[in-house]
Amino acid sequence: MSILEATKPLYNTVIIYIFSMFLIIYYKPNIMYSHKHKKFKQFGVDHNRTIFTLPIVSILIAIILYLFFSYLEKLHILQKKYDSIVQQINKIN
Repeated sequence: MSILEATKPLYNTVIIYIFSMFLIIYYKPNIMYSHKHKKFKQFGVDHNRTIFTLPIVSILIAIILYLFFSYLEKLHILQKKYDSIVQQINKIN
């Protein structure tokens, strides 16, 4: 059994989301974190502010991950259907 499963997009999303949030908080990218003030930047376009705040980035990551894993689940289902059709055709021949 692997950590990620093709038929569980929500489970996969949560696992990768937690991992990606850990990485963001651990590495504190300059676009989101002010090393001078030792805190995450606030939302805005002024000096020492950013449009890529931690809450916005975390929401975007969650949405993108869920869409990605949902797409993979659909591909997995289609692949299973395709394989069963091919097997049926091979049995006829």
